[in-house]
Amino acid sequence: MNISVFYSVDVLSSIGIVASILMLWLMGRLSTTLLRLFVVGCLIGTLWEFPLHFLGPEYSDNPIYIQLTEFPLLPILQPALHCLWDGAIFLVGIGLVWRPTPAPHFSRFRWDELAVLMLWGLGSAIVVELVGSMGGWIYVESWWNPALFWVNSGAITLLPLMIWLVAPMVFYGAVLWLNKSFGSL
Repeated sequence: MNISVFYSVDVLSSIGIVASILMLWLMGRLSTTLLRLFVVGCLIGTLWEFPLHFLGPEYSDNPIYIQLTEFPLLPILQPALHCLWDGAIFLVGIGLVWRPTPAPHFSRFRWDELAVLMLWGLGSAIVVELVGSMGGWIYVESWWNPALFWVNSGAITLLPLMIWLVAPMVFYGAVLWLNKSFGSL
Protein backbone atom coordinates (compact mmCIF):
# COMPACT_ATOMS: atom_id res chain seq x y z
CA MET A 1 0.00 0.00 0.00
CA ASN A 2 1.27 3.48 -0.83
CA ILE A 3 2.39 4.97 2.49
CA SER A 4 1.18 8.48 1.70
CA VAL A 5 -2.25 6.99 0.97
CA PHE A 6 -2.11 4.89 4.17
CA TYR A 7 -1.40 7.86 6.42
CA SER A 8 -3.71 10.19 4.48
CA VAL A 9 -6.60 7.77 5.07
CA ASP A 10 -5.57 7.38 8.72
CA VAL A 11 -5.47 11.13 9.43
CA LEU A 12 -8.43 12.18 7.27
CA SER A 13 -10.61 9.41 8.67
CA SER A 14 -9.86 10.56 12.22
CA ILE A 15 -10.91 14.09 11.31
CA GLY A 16 -13.96 12.72 9.48
CA ILE A 17 -14.98 10.73 12.55
CA VAL A 18 -15.08 13.85 14.73
CA ALA A 19 -16.84 15.89 12.04
CA SER A 20 -19.45 13.16 11.51
CA ILE A 21 -20.11 12.66 15.23
CA LEU A 22 -20.53 16.39 15.82
CA MET A 23 -22.70 16.85 12.74
CA LEU A 24 -24.99 13.96 13.74
CA TRP A 25 -25.27 15.36 17.25
CA LEU A 26 -26.00 18.91 16.05
CA MET A 27 -28.66 17.55 13.67
CA GLY A 28 -30.29 15.67 16.55
CA ARG A 29 -29.52 12.25 15.06
CA LEU A 30 -27.09 11.31 17.81
CA SER A 31 -28.15 11.52 21.45
CA THR A 32 -26.11 13.43 23.98
CA THR A 33 -25.57 10.13 25.80
CA LEU A 34 -24.01 8.62 22.65
CA LEU A 35 -21.86 11.74 22.22
CA ARG A 36 -20.68 11.29 25.80
CA LEU A 37 -19.97 7.63 25.08
CA PHE A 38 -17.87 8.61 22.07
CA VAL A 39 -15.82 10.86 24.35
CA VAL A 40 -15.58 8.08 26.96
CA GLY A 41 -14.44 5.67 24.23
CA CYS A 42 -11.76 8.14 23.14
CA LEU A 43 -10.62 8.57 26.75
CA ILE A 44 -10.47 4.80 27.25
CA GLY A 45 -8.33 4.67 24.10
CA THR A 46 -5.82 7.02 25.74
CA LEU A 47 -5.15 4.28 28.31
CA TRP A 48 -3.22 2.30 25.68
CA GLU A 49 -2.59 4.62 22.72
CA PHE A 50 -0.34 7.04 24.62
CA PRO A 51 1.54 4.47 26.77
CA LEU A 52 2.22 2.36 23.67
CA HIS A 53 3.39 5.48 21.82
CA PHE A 54 5.89 6.26 24.58
CA LEU A 55 7.08 2.63 24.53
CA GLY A 56 7.71 2.93 20.79
CA PRO A 57 10.80 3.66 18.71
CA GLU A 58 10.75 7.43 19.30
CA TYR A 59 11.42 6.96 23.02
CA SER A 60 12.80 3.46 23.58
CA ASP A 61 15.89 1.49 22.59
CA ASN A 62 13.81 -1.66 23.00
CA PRO A 63 10.48 -0.57 21.46
CA ILE A 64 7.22 -2.47 21.79
CA TYR A 65 6.49 -1.83 18.12
CA ILE A 66 8.35 -0.80 15.00
CA GLN A 67 7.16 2.10 12.89
CA LEU A 68 7.49 0.78 9.33
CA THR A 69 7.23 4.26 7.91
CA GLU A 70 7.58 7.50 9.80
CA PHE A 71 4.30 9.18 10.68
CA PRO A 72 4.20 12.35 8.52
CA LEU A 73 2.91 14.70 11.23
CA LEU A 74 4.04 15.53 14.75
CA PRO A 75 4.48 12.03 16.26
CA ILE A 76 2.29 12.70 19.31
CA LEU A 77 -0.66 13.24 16.95
CA GLN A 78 -0.66 9.58 15.95
CA PRO A 79 -1.94 8.26 19.32
CA ALA A 80 -4.26 11.25 19.66
CA LEU A 81 -5.84 10.54 16.27
CA HIS A 82 -6.05 6.82 17.02
CA CYS A 83 -8.02 7.60 20.19
CA LEU A 84 -10.68 9.07 17.89
CA TRP A 85 -10.74 5.78 15.98
CA ASP A 86 -11.13 3.95 19.31
CA GLY A 87 -14.14 6.09 20.23
CA ALA A 88 -15.73 5.34 16.86
CA ILE A 89 -15.04 1.60 17.18
CA PHE A 90 -16.80 1.61 20.55
CA LEU A 91 -19.82 3.48 19.10
CA VAL A 92 -20.13 1.04 16.23
CA GLY A 93 -20.07 -1.71 18.84
CA ILE A 94 -23.10 -0.15 20.53
CA GLY A 95 -24.91 -0.18 17.20
CA LEU A 96 -24.00 -3.82 16.65
CA VAL A 97 -25.49 -4.80 20.02
CA TRP A 98 -28.95 -3.59 18.93
CA ARG A 99 -29.32 -6.14 16.12
CA PRO A 100 -28.81 -9.58 17.69
CA THR A 101 -29.86 -8.87 21.28
CA PRO A 102 -33.39 -8.34 22.61
CA ALA A 103 -34.55 -5.02 24.07
CA PRO A 104 -34.24 -3.28 26.44
CA HIS A 105 -30.61 -2.54 25.66
CA PHE A 106 -28.00 -1.41 28.15
CA SER A 107 -30.45 -1.22 31.05
CA ARG A 108 -28.60 -3.83 33.15
CA PHE A 109 -25.63 -6.15 32.81
CA ARG A 110 -26.18 -8.78 30.13
CA TRP A 111 -23.67 -11.30 28.87
CA ASP A 112 -25.02 -11.16 25.31
CA GLU A 113 -24.41 -7.41 25.05
CA LEU A 114 -20.90 -7.73 26.47
CA ALA A 115 -20.14 -10.65 24.15
CA VAL A 116 -21.09 -8.61 21.07
CA LEU A 117 -18.87 -5.72 22.21
CA MET A 118 -15.97 -8.08 22.92
CA LEU A 119 -16.28 -9.93 19.60
CA TRP A 120 -16.46 -6.62 17.75
CA GLY A 121 -13.44 -5.33 19.67
CA LEU A 122 -11.36 -8.40 18.85
CA GLY A 123 -12.45 -8.42 15.21
CA SER A 124 -11.69 -4.74 14.75
CA ALA A 125 -8.31 -5.16 16.49
CA ILE A 126 -7.34 -7.89 14.04
CA VAL A 127 -8.35 -5.69 11.09
CA VAL A 128 -6.44 -2.68 12.49
CA GLU A 129 -3.29 -4.75 13.00
CA LEU A 130 -3.55 -6.29 9.53
CA VAL A 131 -3.94 -2.84 7.97
CA GLY A 132 -1.15 -1.43 10.15
CA SER A 133 1.19 -4.18 8.99
CA MET A 134 0.77 -2.97 5.41
CA GLY A 135 3.08 -0.06 6.03
CA GLY A 136 2.29 1.65 9.31
CA TRP A 137 3.61 -0.43 12.20
CA ILE A 138 4.13 -3.90 13.59
CA TYR A 139 4.46 -5.03 17.18
CA VAL A 140 7.69 -6.68 18.27
CA GLU A 141 7.32 -10.31 19.18
CA SER A 142 8.47 -11.18 22.73
CA TRP A 143 7.83 -13.77 25.42
CA TRP A 144 5.02 -11.60 26.85
CA ASN A 145 3.71 -10.57 23.42
CA PRO A 146 3.85 -13.73 21.31
CA ALA A 147 3.05 -13.84 17.62
CA LEU A 148 -0.36 -15.27 16.83
CA PHE A 149 0.32 -15.38 13.10
CA TRP A 150 2.53 -13.74 10.49
CA VAL A 151 1.40 -11.46 7.70
CA ASN A 152 3.06 -8.94 5.37
CA SER A 153 6.20 -7.70 7.09
CA GLY A 154 5.68 -8.97 10.62
CA ALA A 155 3.73 -10.69 13.32
CA ILE A 156 0.21 -10.05 14.53
CA THR A 157 0.79 -10.33 18.27
CA LEU A 158 -1.25 -10.99 21.38
CA LEU A 159 -0.99 -7.58 23.11
CA PRO A 160 -3.27 -5.49 20.88
CA LEU A 161 -5.87 -8.25 20.90
CA MET A 162 -5.74 -8.52 24.69
CA ILE A 163 -6.28 -4.78 24.92
CA TRP A 164 -9.44 -5.16 22.85
CA LEU A 165 -10.57 -8.09 24.96
CA VAL A 166 -10.43 -5.98 28.15
CA ALA A 167 -11.37 -2.52 26.82
CA PRO A 168 -14.95 -3.47 25.85
CA MET A 169 -15.54 -4.58 29.44
CA VAL A 170 -14.53 -1.14 30.72
CA PHE A 171 -16.58 0.56 28.02
CA TYR A 172 -19.62 -1.62 28.74
CA GLY A 173 -19.51 -0.51 32.38
CA ALA A 174 -19.46 3.11 31.21
CA VAL A 175 -22.37 2.47 28.83
CA LEU A 176 -24.49 0.99 31.61
CA TRP A 177 -23.66 3.83 33.99
CA LEU A 178 -24.24 6.63 31.46
CA ASN A 179 -27.46 5.07 30.19
CA LYS A 180 -28.76 4.84 33.76
CA SER A 181 -27.52 8.31 34.75
CA PHE A 182 -28.38 10.35 31.66
CA GLY A 183 -31.10 8.44 29.89
CA SER A 184 -31.70 6.45 26.80
CA LEU A 185 -29.07 5.97 24.16
